[in-house]
Amino acid sequence: MLRFVDVSQAMADDEEIKTAFSFFDTVSGKYLELDGTQVFESEEELRWCHTMHNSLYYTHEIERLIWLIPDDYFKLLKKAD
Repeated sequence: MLRFVDVSQAMADDEEIKTAFSFFDTVSGKYLELDGTQVFESEEELRWCHTMHNSLYYTHEIERLIWLIPDDYFKLLKKAD
């Protein structure tokens, strides 16, 4: 089962917090990696990495990953700025 993980705080530098998220696969016990990337900053980046990646032992549907991102995730971080 895949889980959305907000890693914005962990990836923040001293000046600002940017969106940063990952997906954890509870079956394999590993973070999902697409095209060598485990942390994504936007839906667009996630889609690009998903398109470029083709060597997973099983394929994750991109819409399933998008669905796991909370509806207000990007809005909440913009308000925090």
